[in-house]
Amino acid sequence: MTRGLGVSTWSTSVFPDKQSGCYVLPIKAAVRKKNDVVPGDVVEVTVEVVQALQSMSA
Repeated sequence: MTRGLGVSTWSTSVFPDKQSGCYVLPIKAAVRKKNDVVPGDVVEVTVEVVQALQSMSA
């Protein structure tokens, strides 16, 4: 998955959060600093799936 925030793009994964039922989208410290993002900020990000997961059969 490729993500974009401001002038930055990077590749990583999203992670399910069982407690909230949502997905967590981590933003690297270097990206937060480059885009002046601090905890509590609301930001708009772009997300692009670059490879679909293949289902695994037992």
